[in-house]
Amino acid sequence: MKHLKFFTSLIAGLLIVCSQANAAETIGARYFGAVVPTNATTVIFSPASNVNGATIKTLSGSATNGSQMFVNAVYPDGSTRTIAFLVSWTGVSPMVVLPYPVDLPAGVGLSVTLNLGTIAGQLYTTYDFK
Repeated sequence: MKHLKFFTSLIAGLLIVCSQANAAETIGARYFGAVVPTNATTVIFSPASNVNGATIKTLSGSATNGSQMFVNAVYPDGSTRTIAFLVSWTGVSPMVVLPYPVDLPAGVGLSVTLNLGTIAGQLYTTYDFK
């Protein structure tokens, strides 16, 4: 009986922690949704338009036919840092989903590049400027 009380308390505690860890996240006020052409880079927002910082709230994308999709933070000097990556293969269309919001500093843009495939991919994201 003593063990049952302990496990009941443990499970109740875990449920409270889990429910708080998965609280609802408000989607961003700005939206980008597009078919991404192969062998091209599409600008979601430029470094110049991000004056005070940005938060990527949601992001999902898919591609097929051997494509590689890179969602990149783009710095003013032209360098990039990949924040989401997807590799697909023939006959399979995997998805990439950003598991949590990502903050970008002021002056950093966001772009998506699709390489190698023969069929366009898709990307959907919501974000806010600060």
